[in-house]
Order: sequence, then structure tokens, then C-alpha cells
Amino acid sequence: MLKRKLVLVAFWVLTSTVLGLVFGVFLAEKDLSAVYKRAEVAKNEGLPKLEITLGETTLSEVLSKSKYERYGASEVVLKNKGEEISLGSGELKGRGNSTWGLEKSPFQIKLDKKADILGLGERKKWVLLANYFDEAAGLRNDFAFKLAEVLGEKYAEKGEFVELYVNDQYEGLYYLVRKIEIGKNSVDIRGPGAVLAEFDSLHGSWEDYALSENGSLFVFKDAVSEKDEEKFLEAKQEFLKRISEFERAVLDKHYKKAEELVDFTSLAEYYLVNEFSVNPDGYSSSYYFYTDGGGDKINVGPVWDFDFAFANRRWVWKRIEDFYSPEKTMVRSEDVLADLPMSGMIYRLMDYPVFRAEVWRVYQEKMAGKAEELLEYFDEKKEEIARAAYSDRARYYSNYNQTFEEATSELREYVRRRLEYFEKVYVLPTDIKIMW
Repeated sequence: MLKRKLVLVAFWVLTSTVLGLVFGVFLAEKDLSAVYKRAEVAKNEGLPKLEITLGETTLSEVLSKSKYERYGASEVVLKNKGEEISLGSGELKGRGNSTWGLEKSPFQIKLDKKADILGLGERKKWVLLANYFDEAAGLRNDFAFKLAEVLGEKYAEKGEFVELYVNDQYEGLYYLVRKIEIGKNSVDIRGPGAVLAEFDSLHGSWEDYALSENGSLFVFKDAVSEKDEEKFLEAKQEFLKRISEFERAVLDKHYKKAEELVDFTSLAEYYLVNEFSVNPDGYSSSYYFYTDGGGDKINVGPVWDFDFAFANRRWVWKRIEDFYSPEKTMVRSEDVLADLPMSGMIYRLMDYPVFRAEVWRVYQEKMAGKAEELLEYFDEKKEEIARAAYSDRARYYSNYNQTFEEATSELREYVRRRLEYFEKVYVLPTDIKIMW
């Protein structure tokens, strides 16, 4: 009896101690300095560190103002594998639409001099994606860019994960990528009539935009002749004329004419990346087109913006649960087609055997049989950023509903099932119609 009492007392003491420790940790969570301290301890020493020193302001002030405000960066330093590289000075500004103004926001850096950062090529302008909506810590964007590379997209983007510090303050895990613009190591087109345009039905009306004859809204992002107002206007008008002709040709089922206006290979690559990832933004915004002018075909790409892709549970609601099924076709969904003319173009072009065959050819030659390779890539990236992702969670702990392991396991399983589905569908060109 005495022995039993002693056991119960010991159990009570042990339980009280554990509960006390848990409660103490809970209280500490409310002290952000304690959270940051654990983040510093946990951060992955293997990831590059990008350190930005703002000249005469704080990051809090930057976040409280318009994303268009520019702030001087007196020094930008990259620390990687024991080496410290000065990237010089430059400026910092906000970027993004729905993502700007969040607790963790994306930024753009413009260096005073071009620099090759982490082997991504020499550029002045760089983007730091926050991936705040992606509980898999940015793996959605990274994997989609990898798909574009595998499929052979000419100007496919590529990024690297970095840990960001501003004024010596840890700001979390970011994805560093080149800004999409005309130039070497980006969209490398040189003709006097060269333009880069974005179809953006969601946010384009906030900027200087133009409409095609079909009502598609385009924002002109860059042009070789941008500094010459008259030539720039001519280049924009020529692009709008040709994209309007393309839309009209598809709507009227004059598919041969459509083929003369838009490069089907680039369109097939764009379609496959966005279809595979089930990207709801793929046909509503961040839908890039470029042409060298002078009668050059309009090309599609580079792909961009996959925060809500791959069945991101933050975007799914009951009305379109089937839309995200790994065994379904996204662009076939009425929810996508309802108000988006550019997704309708893809839907209708699938009736044209030449385009359908090109989609099949690109898949077979570039992606078929690479499921194991792609999953290995995913696993390597996950391992690469794991500890840094947990540090990021400590910094922004109120944002997350899943652990990093839960979020990445769910994403990997979705990718695996999607790969399996595509291998079944793309056996013969005629089989693509099964999807429809």
C-alpha cells in the first residue's frame, strides 16, 4: 500500500513538473524575443544568408507604406559556405499583389551593379518571394520552376532558398529569383519591337493596362523600345493586334491561323506546367507573353506564381474540391473557364489535333518516365530547407496550421499521384482526349 502511494506521489510530481515546463514554454511563445532566439539556434547553417542594411529607415516603415516606395540599401551581403560576398549597394521595395502588406511580405532588390547571385546569372533586379501562403515553405514555386526547366521552357525561372536578414534582424526563409524582364539571363529578346506582356485579369486594372479586342487585360512589363515613347506605343499596338487575331482565330475555330500567330511549343510547355500543378493563377494572372516583334510569333512564358497550386488547402473551398483532384483536368473545370478568356483558348485548342499532338510530344520527349527523378528532386529540396523552414515557423508561428513535415508530405503525395495520372493519360496523342 505504501509502495503504491509512493508511486502515485512520484507520478504526481513528475506530471506537475512536465505541465509546468509546457506552460512555461507557452508563456514564452508570447514573448517574440524568445521565439527569435530559438529561431537563431535552429537556423540551418547550410543555407545562404542574404543580409540587407537599409540606409535611413526600418523594415517596419517599408512594410507600412506602398509597395512602390523605394528605399536605399547601403549594403547587400551574401554569406554562403563560409564566404562573405559584398553585392554593393542598391534599393529595396515591396512587390506582390495579394501578398504585399502581410506579416511576411515579398520584396524586390535593385543592385547598383549587376551581380551573379548563387549561380543564377548576372542581374541587377532580384525578387525575394515570401511564400507566406505556402505551408510547404516555397516548395510549390521551386518545384513548378523545375518542371518548366524539365519541359524545356526557353526562359524558365530558377531560384535559390536564402535566409533573409534586414538591419541584422532575422526575417525568415525566402526564395531568391531573378525578376522577369527583357535582358540577358531573363527573357533574352533583342528586336526593336520586342515586348513582354502579362495577362492579368485579377490585378491588372491597378496598373497601366490595355485590352485586346476580346477583352483580355494585358499589362506591358518591359520593351526594348521602352525609352522611346513612339516606338514603345507601336510595339504595344502590334502585340495587341496579333494577340487579338489569335483569340479571334481560336474562337472561330480557325486553328491553322492561330498556329501562325502563337508558338505552339511554348504554349504546350506553359499548359503542361500549369495543368500538372493545378494552378488557379495560371490563367488569371502572371500569364506572360513575349515577342521579338517584326512578325515574330508570340511566345508564352515564363511560368510564374504557384503559391496556391498543387492543392494548396488555403485556396480550396468546397465548391471546387473536385477541381483539385490529382486525377482530373484543371482547365476543363467550368469554375476556371467561367470568366477567364485565356483559359478558354487552351480548352478550345485541344480540339485541334496539331496542338494536341504538340502537347503530347513535349510531354513524351521531356517529362515522360521522370517521376522518380522529380520526386528525388523534391526530397532533396525538402531536406535542404527543412531546418530553415522550422526557423521560419518560429518567426511567423501564428501563420501556420500544419507542421513542415505534414505540409511537405501532403504536397509530395499529391505530386506523386499527379505524376501517376499523367503517365496514364499521355500514352498516345489521341488519349489526351480522355482528359476532356
